[in-house]
This record gives sequence, structure tokens and C-alpha cells, in this order.
Amino acid sequence: MARVMKLTDGTFGDVVFHSQTAVLVEFWSPSAQNQLSDRFALLEAVAVECGDRIRVMRLDVDENPVAPMVYGVNRLPRAVLFRQGEEIARWGSSLRKEEVLARLEPA
Repeated sequence: MARVMKLTDGTFGDVVFHSQTAVLVEFWSPSAQNQLSDRFALLEAVAVECGDRIRVMRLDVDENPVAPMVYGVNRLPRAVLFRQGEEIARWGSSLRKEEVLARLEPA
């Protein structure tokens, strides 16, 4: 069963740029935790639904400030979809599971 995995500034390049599959990165912060419990459940459901087709990762921006700065992530939570190291989509927190899965289709 696919799971949402933790991503760091140190592992970002290896995961995003060298992945054979698309990678969905959720940029988040513990300071927004009260808004995120439903979001984390949504990501887990998306990871299970996508299986091995798309890697679903989370990056804590408080512990890892470099990647959010490089990719201009200034609102949280923010999901960014990468394919072969290139950003192909980005969205905020108000989507339902079906909407997220629809946005992942191009990947």
C-alpha cells in the first residue's frame, strides 16, 4: 500500500529530479496543523489510489526552507506536481479527493 512519505531539502533533488514516476509534493507547516488533519487524510487516500503511479510526499517548510523558496511556495498548504523534475501543476488546499485525482491525470 502506497503511503505519503516525508521529504526534506536534502532529499528533494534525488526524489523529484530522479523519480521514474511523477511526484506530488505537499508543502506544509506545523503551525497550520489544525487545518491539516483532513488534508493529511486526503493525501493518504490519494497515495493509496495512485499506488506506484505517483509518489506522494510531504515537506515541512519550517524544517526545510530551501525548496519552498526555490519554488516560490508562499501559501500553505500548497501541492506541487512534478514530472521528470519539471513542475506541471500547483494548487491550494480546497480540493476534494476527486478533484486532486483529476489534476494528477496528466502525470
